[in-house]
Amino acid sequence: MPPRFLGKTVLGELAPLRIDGRPVLEQYERVRSVLAARAGQAAAALLAEPVVTPASGDAPGSVSWYADVPGETAPLHMLPADQQALVAAALRNALAGVEPLLADPEHGPLLRAALAIASPDGIRAVDGRVVLTEWGLSADPEAAGGVAAPLAASPIGAFLGSARVGADREAPARVLPTAANPHFAPASAASAAAAAAVSRPRTWSLLAAGLVIAALFLGLGVWLGNRMVRERLASQPGTAALFDEAAARQALERQRAENAALERQVEERRRALDGNVCLLDPAAQPLGPDTKAAVSPATVPPPAGRPPFQGSIADLLKQGVVFVLAPVDGGASTGSGFFVTADTVVTNRHVIERADPNRIFVINAKLGTLTPVRPVAETPDSQIGDLDVAALKLGQPAAVQPLSVTTTVAELDPVIAAGYPALTASADEAYGRLLHEGDSAAVPQLILTDGRISAIQDSPSGVKLMPHTAAISGGNSGGPLVDACGRVVGINTFIAADREQAASAKWAQKVDQVVAFLASKGVAITPLTAACAAPPPAQPQRAAPATPPPRAAPEPTN
Repeated sequence: MPPRFLGKTVLGELAPLRIDGRPVLEQYERVRSVLAARAGQAAAALLAEPVVTPASGDAPGSVSWYADVPGETAPLHMLPADQQALVAAALRNALAGVEPLLADPEHGPLLRAALAIASPDGIRAVDGRVVLTEWGLSADPEAAGGVAAPLAASPIGAFLGSARVGADREAPARVLPTAANPHFAPASAASAAAAAAVSRPRTWSLLAAGLVIAALFLGLGVWLGNRMVRERLASQPGTAALFDEAAARQALERQRAENAALERQVEERRRALDGNVCLLDPAAQPLGPDTKAAVSPATVPPPAGRPPFQGSIADLLKQGVVFVLAPVDGGASTGSGFFVTADTVVTNRHVIERADPNRIFVINAKLGTLTPVRPVAETPDSQIGDLDVAALKLGQPAAVQPLSVTTTVAELDPVIAAGYPALTASADEAYGRLLHEGDSAAVPQLILTDGRISAIQDSPSGVKLMPHTAAISGGNSGGPLVDACGRVVGINTFIAADREQAASAKWAQKVDQVVAFLASKGVAITPLTAACAAPPPAQPQRAAPATPPPRAAPEPTN
């Protein structure tokens, strides 16, 4: 199920909570991994995925929320009372396994910060499924450095029971808004709300039973009345038939004659237009490169001591692009990368920056198993708009064909994005065995999407950025964006989404500064400068006038 956009939170008056010096929102994968491993998938599925858009000029930053829910969500407090009771029970059940973790010295601070919901609107539901937005935020800017007070004041506190630990234990409990009090009600109102929740299901069940009985009697009355009318009509002589077969046959013949006349008119118009129509072959107008086209030896680096590569662009990418796995505290950071030499992989710095440098691995179908790598070059930071690159070294050269890079690319050039986005790869059985069962030989399938370059931009720091239309999401970071010849033109790095316009954008770093940075660290890559020589799409042609052949007579099919 594709993720559904739930809404956007403007950060103008909200402060993101921080743990270990980083906003909790940026630790989404870590929080989900802790919840999945320690409290189960139901707890992990509660948190909507945040996509943070940084502040720009006078405009504040914002967070867009996404989740794989079956329909449009609504705030819990806006649901009917009976649905509120059911959803509240489901939320308490999902949080039951989380309660003991909130007192855990290692994971407790992170989880308490994550469960700090900025407002009651952050608890949303659809079809009994609960999803949390506005998490990891506080309306009190002074509370952004800590987590106890925000959790105590969070609307989620009413569903945690004994889970409010530490400073939260002494804080007043909160419950959802009620019709009488649209704001937070004190904990003393909880017993009355519980009694109402118990009585409502009983009342509704009696009402439902009454409606069923009434429907049965209504149906019986309609059937008896219909039978009596049919018997009365059958007993009366000279009753007219309800269907005039002769009149219907005449109408059908008239309709056939009209259809034949219309066909003749269409045929005459078509002949008149012959010779003045620009014919386009849809197959010759692809959105992206032909992944089945053979790769030219001139577009890939010559392999040392190995025969030249032979195969399609898809074959080239399947052996030259890798899945990057970097275990971190309480989970794993995942991304993509690609070989630039037989023993060097390039990726984004933000994919591996929080990992132990001695516990970073890559894998693809050619390698066949998790292969350890170590960082040999990293940019100073990974801020959006700054150069975000890291080079990883294998212990020994692999039997792969490295990808070439080129600085020759322009707007509307067709491109392919290659990588391992979690939203798509999570349906792959091998992806689950690798991440959740530790099967080091489970190789996920490479995901390929195509599109075109939208623009070539300069970021405020001077980095060349290329927005494009190939679909990417979390996990594509560090993966290559290649042209129609299979040459790397950019590194997929970040995305942004806008709720008001229901739109998203994807950016890749152009390889120019990437090549220069790697050269300064001793990783020499020679970019190709020639234009891609892939066959151009067929051009529109004006058809010559022609007389259509006579229509063939129907033939038997036996």
